[in-house]
Amino acid sequence: MSSISSISSPSVSSASNLDSSSEDEVVRVPRAPRVFLNRTNPFDMLSDDEFQCRFRLSKACTMRVLRRIEGNIVPNTRRNHSISAINRLLITLRFYATGSLHQVIADHFIVTKATAGRIIHHVTHYIALLKDEYIRMPSTLNERLRVCNEFFLISDFQMYAALLTVRISKFSLQEVIQKQKRCVFYKCSGYM
Repeated sequence: MSSISSISSPSVSSASNLDSSSEDEVVRVPRAPRVFLNRTNPFDMLSDDEFQCRFRLSKACTMRVLRRIEGNIVPNTRRNHSISAINRLLITLRFYATGSLHQVIADHFIVTKATAGRIIHHVTHYIALLKDEYIRMPSTLNERLRVCNEFFLISDFQMYAALLTVRISKFSLQEVIQKQKRCVFYKCSGYM
């Protein structure tokens, strides 16, 4: 208790010593020293298999994505030990891979929860801008039916295949069933 009072007493006594003749005098309390923690870079520390297990992408694929969006996610300043572009991407990829809370991701990368949230939001935006290059939806009825079959064969994704085919093609459910008997459609009436 005495250490607390000795810390707070100088500022209290300095404030109480102010009178009308010394109003121009400003009392300055020294700031606490800033602490910068070492941020590790999992890209350099982990083997290829460990990296892929944790981030769901290979190191080569991660570097391709980084090269595509690095100009947009690089920190604006080199001051204050800013978070590098690779760590920003890794924070986002780890969030995608685990679906974890921002606090858990922040603890792992030694950043604040708010910073992790801002980074994930920012990097996600620029990754999403690449969608036209990497995601292609089927455009013809034959392509839609082929995708329907493939989803059905993977894991009996009947509902997804039906929605994909019906919502995108805007054909009636009966037309699609007549074209493709292997896809079984359940409860799709609300989606047309």
